[in-house]
Amino acid sequence: MAAKIEKSPQVRQAQIAAFTAERVEDYKDKNHLFGAIGHLATAAAADIVRVTEKDEFIRSAATGGRTKVPAGSEHVVATADDYYDFMQNVGGASHEMIQGRAALLEAYQDFAPLVTSLKGTLHADAQGAVLLGRGSNSAVYEIEKDGRRYAVRLPQRVDTGVSIDAHMTSAIMAKDLLHGLWRRRTKMA
Repeated sequence: MAAKIEKSPQVRQAQIAAFTAERVEDYKDKNHLFGAIGHLATAAAADIVRVTEKDEFIRSAATGGRTKVPAGSEHVVATADDYYDFMQNVGGASHEMIQGRAALLEAYQDFAPLVTSLKGTLHADAQGAVLLGRGSNSAVYEIEKDGRRYAVRLPQRVDTGVSIDAHMTSAIMAKDLLHGLWRRRTKMA
């Protein structure tokens, strides 16, 4: 019998995030899963249930249509079988979007102290960082760590799990692309 390979918490979180992003349709259901991702990554796979906070229209798995359910109703967000089917269909943890998420989560461990120390000052005066751009939801700064330059996105307010994952997905897809602003700044230096 083959030995069971233990996966890091980052890989397990990346698997759950990929499943949630690619298979769960309802925004509230996605937020529920992302809100519990730390717990889910350390627990055995099980059906995930959400209790509705108010009357909601929920998509019926049986009919595909939407059904109104009253506040306080239990609603199955995802089943263990759905999760296992997804993992089998994408080739497990080797799926590009799972590997990309896991790599970002693992890399964040190295950057967390730096980002945490900068959060309080960046929006006010950008000490130690160069503003690359600002939008209505976030600002992006260039920072340097160990002689390499990185872009760090800091939200103006607390992001939801869905929003954070969408930005992670964009970062994975844009990996190794030279962006126009970055290219211009590099040529000027």
